[in-house]
Amino acid sequence: MMRTHGKPPFTTAVVHGGPGAKGSLYFLAKELSSYTGVLEPIQTQYTPQALAEELKEQLTPFAKTPLVGVGHSWGAWLLLLTARQYPQLFKKLILIGCPPLTPQYAAKIQERRLDNLPLPLAKRYVHAIKTLQQGPQEAQAAALQELGALCERADNVDPLDLGPDPDGLQPDEKAFSQVWPLAQALRQNGDLLNALRQLSLPVTLIQGQQDPHPAQGVYEPFARCAKPLTVHILPACGHSPFAERQAKGPFYILLRKLILEN
Repeated sequence: MMRTHGKPPFTTAVVHGGPGAKGSLYFLAKELSSYTGVLEPIQTQYTPQALAEELKEQLTPFAKTPLVGVGHSWGAWLLLLTARQYPQLFKKLILIGCPPLTPQYAAKIQERRLDNLPLPLAKRYVHAIKTLQQGPQEAQAAALQELGALCERADNVDPLDLGPDPDGLQPDEKAFSQVWPLAQALRQNGDLLNALRQLSLPVTLIQGQQDPHPAQGVYEPFARCAKPLTVHILPACGHSPFAERQAKGPFYILLRKLILEN
C-alpha cells in the first residue's frame, strides 16, 4: 500500500518506524506535502530483508529521480539497509530518532526509558516487553498498545496528540514481534555497520536532546566507518520531533531546508 501526499513529482519518501507502526508518519507527510510530493509506503512484510525489498518495489514506480529518504526510528535503519542494496533510489537520507547502531549504546535506551517512568509504569513497561517477546498471541495486541503508550510517555518531552490515522491504520503487533528481534541481530552481528561502510549518500541525523536513543550511538559508528554525518540535536525534544509541542516548529523549518537543498 502506498499513500501519496501533495502533487507529483514525488521527490520525498517517509518511512515509518515500529517495526509495524503503520501510518505513524501521516501527519509528517501531510506537513511536508505543502512544498514537495511525498510518498508514504505502508509496509507489510516480516523480515528486514523482505521489508527492504518491499520498500524498493513500493518506491520504484514513483521514483522518476532519486528520492530524499526520511526515516523515523526503525525506519531510519530500514533506509540504511535499503540504500545499501538499492543506492539508485535515493539522493540523500535523513534519519530521525535513529536507534543506536551498535550494541554498547543499546542498553542505555531501556535505562533512560525506565528512569523517565514512575515505578508502577516502569513495571508495566517491562511486562509489556515480555508479553510481546514470549507471551501468547492473543495477548500481544494489547501489549503492543500498552508499550506504545508507555514509550510515548517515556520518550517525549511535551507531546502533541496528533489524532487518529485517517484511514484507521493500526500498529501491527506481528511486525514488531517478528521483525524487531531480527533487526537487533543485525545490530549485534555488525551488519548495520556493514551497511554504513557501503553507503555513498549524504546522511543527516536529527535527534531530540531528550530522546532515550543516544545520538552518540549513531554518530560514533559513522565516524568509526569513516562516513560523514551531519548531526542536528533539537532541545526540548524527545524521540518524535514532529509530535513535540516545543520542538515541532524548529524541526519542520530544519527539515524543509534539508529536503530542498541540493
